[in-house]
Amino acid sequence: MMNSNDVLDTGLRVYRNLGWSFLRLTTAPSVFCLSGIAFVLLYVLPSLGWTHHAGSINGQLGESATAVALALVIGGPLFLFGTSYTCALVVNLTSDYMLGHEIDATAAQRSAMAITPTLIAVAFRELLLASSGMLIAIATMGVGGYLSQFVAPDSPLAGGVVLIGGLGLFAGIIYFLHIVTVHSLVPAIAVLEKLKGKMAGRRSLYLLKNLPNLTGGTGALWNVGAFMLVAGIIEWVGFTALFQMLNIPDHLKGFFLSVPFAGVIAQAIDLIPTFLVVWTLMPVWASCVTIVYYERRIRLEGFDIEALADEIVRNRQTSRFDV
Repeated sequence: MMNSNDVLDTGLRVYRNLGWSFLRLTTAPSVFCLSGIAFVLLYVLPSLGWTHHAGSINGQLGESATAVALALVIGGPLFLFGTSYTCALVVNLTSDYMLGHEIDATAAQRSAMAITPTLIAVAFRELLLASSGMLIAIATMGVGGYLSQFVAPDSPLAGGVVLIGGLGLFAGIIYFLHIVTVHSLVPAIAVLEKLKGKMAGRRSLYLLKNLPNLTGGTGALWNVGAFMLVAGIIEWVGFTALFQMLNIPDHLKGFFLSVPFAGVIAQAIDLIPTFLVVWTLMPVWASCVTIVYYERRIRLEGFDIEALADEIVRNRQTSRFDV
């Protein structure tokens, strides 16, 4: 059984032992993640700052809805595919490492590719569930803006609805963080136990719950999240400063001045530090989630005894007794 620091230490030890396999096998999925992030940052978010319908609330709401839809339809699948495949691969490899099995990267790749569609569906459900509060709040604020066209200027109705939506947005952010935390084990559960949807979510809630004589597992996850936030900031600042100091972006952009889509390539080059952060840190989170999953199963279900029994059965030909 481990505390929060033990989980992080074990996760980093796994990363030291399997880090090259993680990075080598997740380069392409990380590019998909970056593509989704880049689409939202470079195209969707900027479109929310200007409008073709300055005098029409309905037109502005339609443009905002279109931008959000594009983010979900184009950026979302790219990001979910990258994260789902990476999580599936890292969970499989970390599980083999924790259980003392032979590390087989090829088998892990096959398993990850097979489970990725299911994991995408599970991740999409979790994303909608976690974001539901914020989506409702944004819709409420839109209703307030729409009502402002039909009520008197001194009426508090429209402003009150917008205020309620703003408070709801704050509550929605808290709800988002809560759902993301208590459902953090869903990827590991989906990969290792083949559960889907609500069952995986309920299983995660069960494993992370607080008991009278047993603290919950969310503290370890928050500890890992805080580490990743600090490490991500340090990495991004360090990579950005190094690239600028060596003038790497300008040198790279010089090679693509005369090729088609040079502007898009230039924007992609500027995102290389972000890619490096995503590429190197996603496996840390996935491996730590797997460790927390097994740690909670040991606490709540005596999984260590089950694993010992399985090991004895596998090696019974050399054992002096049967189970």
